[in-house]
Amino acid sequence: MEFLAGLKERILGIPKAWESLNLNKKVLTIGAAILIVATVFVSLSALFTTDYEPLFTNLGVNDAAAMTAKLQELNIPYKLDDGGTSILVPSESKYSTRLELAAAGLPQGAAGFEIFNETSFGETETDKRIKYQVALQGELTNTIQSMDKIEFAKVNLVIPEDSLYAANQEIATASVLIKNKANTSLSAKEIQGIVHLVANSVEGLEVENVTVVDTKGNLLSTGLGEMGTNSGYIELTQAQMALQRQYERELQTSVQSMLERLVGENKVVVRISAVLNFDERESRMEIYAPIQDKETPVTFPRSEKETEESSTETGQSAGGVPGTETNIPTYQENTEGSTTSSSQRSERITNWEIDKEEVLQRFAPGTLKRITVAVLIDKELSQQQKDEIEQLVETAVGINRNNADSLDHNVTVTSMMFNEPAEPLVAAVSIMDLLSKYVWLIAVILLGLVLAFVVWKMLAGRKEENSGFDKLVNDEIDYQAISEMEISEEEKERRRMREEVEKLIDSNPEDMANLMRTWLLEE
Repeated sequence: MEFLAGLKERILGIPKAWESLNLNKKVLTIGAAILIVATVFVSLSALFTTDYEPLFTNLGVNDAAAMTAKLQELNIPYKLDDGGTSILVPSESKYSTRLELAAAGLPQGAAGFEIFNETSFGETETDKRIKYQVALQGELTNTIQSMDKIEFAKVNLVIPEDSLYAANQEIATASVLIKNKANTSLSAKEIQGIVHLVANSVEGLEVENVTVVDTKGNLLSTGLGEMGTNSGYIELTQAQMALQRQYERELQTSVQSMLERLVGENKVVVRISAVLNFDERESRMEIYAPIQDKETPVTFPRSEKETEESSTETGQSAGGVPGTETNIPTYQENTEGSTTSSSQRSERITNWEIDKEEVLQRFAPGTLKRITVAVLIDKELSQQQKDEIEQLVETAVGINRNNADSLDHNVTVTSMMFNEPAEPLVAAVSIMDLLSKYVWLIAVILLGLVLAFVVWKMLAGRKEENSGFDKLVNDEIDYQAISEMEISEEEKERRRMREEVEKLIDSNPEDMANLMRTWLLEE
């Protein structure tokens, strides 16, 4: 009870406390109250406002209609954006809603081979062929749309019927319409990938019969056939040129940083031109030499062949009387005229083993073929100093003067005073151009100054309780004098009579009451 009594006393004392405040304190109190109310309002609005996030974007009309109907069925609040192609749901139910829609088969996207899950009675071969073509178009559309840079895609196929005669067979064609995502573009290699994807997904479709265009009508697939033939060589050449430029930059940075320590910063300019040899070479050698065994320094035979031959022959010497008697063979006994002969031959062939060494050497591409270095120094140098700097640069870039290949390497050192670039002239800008460019900034600064001045005046008023402003507020104003300056003579007479009547009423109220009754009765 005491608490309630104290609270009631404090509440009843608010008007009295308010009357005791001066004008400055009242203004500050009202401003503080408004600020507190605004802060509470904004906090409550942020607390009870639902934050919506995109559930799906870039939807087709059919998918958007089916999904909104499903969200209404599930009693899930949603908003439409981007002309009905994007659906937004509360952030806390974003992922659960997406799972529920996925369970219901939404979004469907382009119809694929799932259309064959439903069969109808009485389908003809033509109906099945058309359904297959539609399903294939849908599958290719969904596949292309799943790429990172593709926002929208549409694939149209022309698949002719098979003909009995090859000469009458029509060719299959395809067209692909794509829309890139914002701030993205497809490279020639990526477009070529889309063309090959479509061509290899349709039977009998050749790469040159696939056309790719964007939503602005630009033909993207032109010249891809020629580019495909030489793309490998072009990419290889670009990689080699990039490697050569990188090699030049690294040497240039190394030499320039070294010389700047010698002659000062921004006092030297170094330029290096290098030519790298990217030819692939392979060297193959076979070396034959006798085997030299350290333990048994004797050569080893690979093969050895030895042949020995011997023979003995016995015969008679020629003699007797010429004629038939001596020439007719008869049994004759040995006589002293018989002879005996013998022969012997030996042959030995030895093939000695020799040492064979095979050397296969492959040279990696990218060796230095030629290099030239130009050094320009902002300083007067003697010939001896130039020679020393030239030798220093040669050592830094790896040039050996004693090497025969160093004839293709050259270093030039030149001393010449640099021409300091003139300071760029600042274009004259008119005051009106500056004002039009920074008008918003000037307005913000002026508004800040005004607010700062008002706050300063309010704080200064709080410190000076008896300031001149408060005195003017608390001084009594002679309203009678002001009114007499503005009214006419008749009005003054009426007012004077009224004042006299009021004085009589105050002094003799009973007599005035009787007088009033008499006037009323007379009327």
